[in-house]
Amino acid sequence: MKETQEKIFERDDKNYLPVFSRYKIVPDHGEGAYLYDINGKKYIDFLAGIAVNVLGHNYPALVDAISKQAAKVIHVSNLYYTEPQANAAEKLVKLSGLDRAFFANSGAEANEGAIKVARKFCHQTDREKSLIITARHSFHGRTLATLNLCRKVSTTLTTTISKSLKAR
Repeated sequence: MKETQEKIFERDDKNYLPVFSRYKIVPDHGEGAYLYDINGKKYIDFLAGIAVNVLGHNYPALVDAISKQAAKVIHVSNLYYTEPQANAAEKLVKLSGLDRAFFANSGAEANEGAIKVARKFCHQTDREKSLIITARHSFHGRTLATLNLCRKVSTTLTTTISKSLKAR
């Protein structure tokens, strides 16, 4: 017998550190753009894993590609050279017209990279024009730089954290 969603909420609330608010839904499986909860209720998955799962759930070509890769190597650090990374970087450079590709392991790390590139560019052209503007109620990750861009986080908190970090 499956565990009820109430029991899952209870166990999760007891053991998981809440760092953001969540929806009272326990997804069980997905099909295309739809998610189904443990009670069988169907939802359109507008979040798509916060834009990570844009191809949908149980997409045959993706399931096949992931299965084949998992049978070889699931993950290695980018401290190593890999053929798939070389292929992906080459394709991104050709499609984007840029000189190089940057791979990140999270949205926060990608945002950190974008912040650094933007600041470097602005500092080389005009230091006075290096302000980074974000939207109200936006979320950009949980790193110190990205937290400073989030409009929901207290400015006092992020300023205090930033000032408390000093290279020694």
